[in-house]
Amino acid sequence: MAKTAKVSDPNKKSGAGFLWGIVALLVIVAVVIGYIVINGQRNRSGEVEDVAFNVSFEDNAVVLASDSATEDTPEVDLYEDFSCPHCSDLSVQTSEDMKNAVEAGDLIVNIRQLNFLDGQDPTTNEGHSTMTVAAVTPLAEAGEAKAWWHVHKTLMADQQKVYNSWTPEDVAKAAADAGASSEVVEEIENSQLSTGQEIATANYELLEEQTGSVSSPRVVIDGEDIPDDQLNNWVAYSVENA
Repeated sequence: MAKTAKVSDPNKKSGAGFLWGIVALLVIVAVVIGYIVINGQRNRSGEVEDVAFNVSFEDNAVVLASDSATEDTPEVDLYEDFSCPHCSDLSVQTSEDMKNAVEAGDLIVNIRQLNFLDGQDPTTNEGHSTMTVAAVTPLAEAGEAKAWWHVHKTLMADQQKVYNSWTPEDVAKAAADAGASSEVVEEIENSQLSTGQEIATANYELLEEQTGSVSSPRVVIDGEDIPDDQLNNWVAYSVENA
């Protein structure tokens, strides 16, 4: 008696084939998610620029100066707060002019960071301004100008995105993206609010002593504010009048 041939259902998939299909789909999803996360981090940090100036930390200020600067190079104090939208606007508008003037040896800038927008008492404030002051300081102390510039510019230009959402770890990632050393990245990750409080308080007191009030942004030459109508043109004004 002839055996009847068994016909397989062409629409029925084997269990193994179905399982491998699921695995492949999960791999694709993981790759897409990874790409989105990495790309998002790159966009968050922005383009890394080369700089031709030095950065240091002296007397509670981040000092920007080039090797071309001399004893006669004009010097100014720029007061800013990482939570201040007006500081963000001014930085976006004038940061390239400042960079060019410093690199050319035409200006030395002491950036004095504040935290008064975190609260009334700079000695105990614990908000975004205080955190970022502490987090960026290791870059200046280590003289890592390229990474400092990148982080500072990101914090200012993307202020609306990073305000109250970034942690020291985020600042550290941005610094690492710009080539900061692993030692400095670790210092940023472990930065303490007390450091930001100490630096911001010293700058708060100095600004109040110089001008009688505290606000930001401010550009001070020899203890006096530049005219209000020159603030948006502060770089050129400082080069000519400091």
